Amino acid sequence: MRTKNSIYNVFSNLFIVLFQTIMLFVVRTFFIKILGEENLGLSGLFTNILNILSVTELGIGTIISFSLYKPLSEKDTKKINALMNFYKKFYYLAGIIITVLGILIIPFLPLFIKNYSGDNVYIIYLLYLINTAFIYFVAYKEILILSDQKNYKLTNINFFFMLAMYLLQIFVLVKFKSFVLYLVVQFIITLLQKIFINIYITKSYPKVDFKSKNKLDKKTLKEIKDNLKCLFFNKVGELLIFCTDNLLISSLVNLVSVGIYSNYSSIITITRTLINSIYTAVTASFGDFALKADGESKKVIFEIMDFVRFLLYGICTIGFFLLINYFITLWIGKDYVFNAVITFIICLNFYLMGTQVSLDVIKQAIGFFKKDRFITLIQAVFNLVLSIILGLKYGIIGILIATSISYIILPCWNKPYLIYKYIFNSSVKKYYVRELLNIIVLVIIGVISYYAIGMINIPISIIGFIVDIIIVILIFTIIISIFYFKTKEYKFLLNFVIERVKGIMNRKGAPANE
Repeated sequence: MRTKNSIYNVFSNLFIVLFQTIMLFVVRTFFIKILGEENLGLSGLFTNILNILSVTELGIGTIISFSLYKPLSEKDTKKINALMNFYKKFYYLAGIIITVLGILIIPFLPLFIKNYSGDNVYIIYLLYLINTAFIYFVAYKEILILSDQKNYKLTNINFFFMLAMYLLQIFVLVKFKSFVLYLVVQFIITLLQKIFINIYITKSYPKVDFKSKNKLDKKTLKEIKDNLKCLFFNKVGELLIFCTDNLLISSLVNLVSVGIYSNYSSIITITRTLINSIYTAVTASFGDFALKADGESKKVIFEIMDFVRFLLYGICTIGFFLLINYFITLWIGKDYVFNAVITFIICLNFYLMGTQVSLDVIKQAIGFFKKDRFITLIQAVFNLVLSIILGLKYGIIGILIATSISYIILPCWNKPYLIYKYIFNSSVKKYYVRELLNIIVLVIIGVISYYAIGMINIPISIIGFIVDIIIVILIFTIIISIFYFKTKEYKFLLNFVIERVKGIMNRKGAPANE
């Protein structure tokens, strides 16, 4: 059942994210063409500001999800009721705090906005604030179905409301050319979506009393508070790392550069969301597995997950560096493209962030929050200071390269060390060697792919773009097979794919009466 739920969750998550990706590009194209790059920059800026305010959530969702694994497995309804009651109150409080802080920031907005010529900037900001804050008042029930490994059951609801929202947003942009109405549509449709999800979850868990006044026992409450203290530093650090680039580019460079960068960051973020959705889908299942497994068994599963992470982030990193400017030129024009140096740093940061994904799955599934609680915060402070120093001197290149340096200096070596030592009870040396080999292999693939694409040299077109993608995929597949065919992770993954293909073929060839 654990494997089946993981597979369902992976495919439902991939379907939703792929659909969302396609629609976001369509909507974003209309947005850029109709409202312009200045409003695009404003959108990225306000999104970052409100993401920073979301630090008040403190990562409570991760902690409650971890806390729900055992009572769900044991069908302990009383404990589930108490956890959901606590989570609801905490989420309501977070929503109130975000609203108040968001309003207090309004007088300081001009500090981040340079030479904006549009209207309604404060109304637009307030709509972004409402869209962010109201989620905390309506979305708390979703943690239950996520922790129960059954979030795939929400696919139909999410698909319908996403489709409705994107189509209405396109209509509003074309008909009224209004940023304000665009955000109003987002609020109304998202509210309706959450209401339907709440109704579905309530009916799916009739034994859970969502109005329960049950309180947590002192031991569980203490564990949650201790984990919250640890996650607070991690949460603040993550937000400072992910959300300060746009603020710094806006303040130290200009709003137009934010708009151009947001096209890259949107493509990167969508890809990260797509890949990470696979890991999100299996986190609950791994948490359930980890309740009974020893350190060596956890390590085996982790190394398979980490190899898959390397393959996914590796091919995307190579593809982005060689083809992202090509894609943006085809999509919205060469005026929205950065030079090769900036593109390389953006792709490097994408890969470095990706190295943390499988490590974070282990942390969240096991509830490993204490040992590395200060790493992300220290990285964030270092990154912020270095970004300001380098940004003042080198502009956007300095801001982005500061992020690269901060990842290399801290989490890329420290986080795996702690996980191998305290969770796997094993040496981390092989991990470091494996990751170094991974980077060398990616460099080889990148160089060969670059010259192969250059030799063919097809003029910029959709067909040329597709041909280049095929070249990168073929070269990546061949070289990965050469370097890794003897590893247990490669053999496992190859056998897994072969068995799944055989299963599908056997079902198709089975007699109708079977």
